[in-house]
Amino acid sequence: MKRIEEYTKQLHTSVSNYWMQKSSLWITQLCGKSGMGKTSLAQSYLKAYGGQYFSFRNLDAAFAPQIFRPGCKLWREFFAEIGETKKRPVIFFDDVDDRNNKEEFLNALPKLAGKAYVVLIVRNQMSLSFPSDILPMTAVTVPMLLAENKGLDPLDALRTIAITDGIPELVQLFDFQRTFAENLGLLFTQNSTYFPYAESELHRNFRTPETYSILLYGMATGHNRISQLAEFSGFSTQITGYIKIVLILLPDILLTSYCIFDYTELGTYRSISHEKGGKICRESIGNCIKRIHFIAIL
Repeated sequence: MKRIEEYTKQLHTSVSNYWMQKSSLWITQLCGKSGMGKTSLAQSYLKAYGGQYFSFRNLDAAFAPQIFRPGCKLWREFFAEIGETKKRPVIFFDDVDDRNNKEEFLNALPKLAGKAYVVLIVRNQMSLSFPSDILPMTAVTVPMLLAENKGLDPLDALRTIAITDGIPELVQLFDFQRTFAENLGLLFTQNSTYFPYAESELHRNFRTPETYSILLYGMATGHNRISQLAEFSGFSTQITGYIKIVLILLPDILLTSYCIFDYTELGTYRSISHEKGGKICRESIGNCIKRIHFIAIL
């Protein structure tokens, strides 16, 4: 998609400004939830302009220095070695906000100031002890989709964004030479990327994803009262706390077969707007969740 090219140019502008205009911001946080194309942007930048890439995915931060660069046991040693280069490198660190301790890494990071330009790839913006630029990667919108696909029906574009939440990784699964119904059939095939997305998000967000998985499955199969879910899951004394977390994360980890495009919090509950028969309807989370294809993430 052109959006990756545009983000790549935007990042390169920040890098150029730092070296050419002596800008004080030597670090950028590249932010966006899973599937937004953050790693693709890094790959695009490296291909176009060069640099270095390191990922913390499934890696203990304490052992990362010697894995990234053999012989470096401490982060200060790692950064000192990188800082010796005269090429003014751009260095990407991916999955920085994964669940492990990055205190030593962040404390040593300022050693690269003036020697390299650093890009931290994160899902949510981090609070740092030093200033940083922020480059948020946002979802694909209906106008963006229509601009790139001139023959696409606006209603199909709306449905596509609704069922994918505008997540580029999922939007790119659609072949817009086909009808929306045909694409939907391909989307719910066993080997589709759409299937494991929500399960992957559960694993990234929770240490025990199976706890929330059973609650979501219970909701999807018609257990819409707290008493029903408590009986179904066996979490009778803890059920309320788990459900609150599920509702908070619901827009990010569940995708529906209907055109959901607006979330509004009403007190302790959420209502959802969606398209039904050409009209905009609002209903409770309990009713709407029945239509969630949760079977796709089990």
